[in-house]
Amino acid sequence: MPTGAFFAGAIAVFDKTWKGPAISYIGRDELEACGEAFLAQVRQQAEKLVREMAA
Repeated sequence: MPTGAFFAGAIAVFDKTWKGPAISYIGRDELEACGEAFLAQVRQQAEKLVREMAA
């Protein structure tokens, strides 16, 4: 039985033009920051769309 919490996950990107390393690691803090930034962009665009639809 595990005795502590841990963070694990995997992200797969399939891009034939990718020139970076085949395998890389990202820290939890950086991953969460990227996710929050992405969600902020989604929310902003959703709010814009709602305003446009209401007009």
